[in-house]
Amino acid sequence: MCWNYRNYGKSGGGFFSSINPYNCKLDAERILDFLINQMKLKGKIGVYGRSLGGIASCHLANRFPNIVSALIVDRTFSELDLLAE
Repeated sequence: MCWNYRNYGKSGGGFFSSINPYNCKLDAERILDFLINQMKLKGKIGVYGRSLGGIASCHLANRFPNIVSALIVDRTFSELDLLAE
């Protein structure tokens, strides 16, 4: 599944739903939850994050190591160990 950030492109959002690291992590968790609990995906899951998306993908890999078995980050804003924090 691929998605863009809140208020990016044609996505909608309220006044208080701006892009920030917390919202990126929260949205990524919600999407992972949807994939597992609604779409019933099973097996190995990999996450990919480019640029700001590195925050969300590193967060998922760090918080859910039993679910996320592969992490790919591309042109993130930080070093990998700092980004996971």
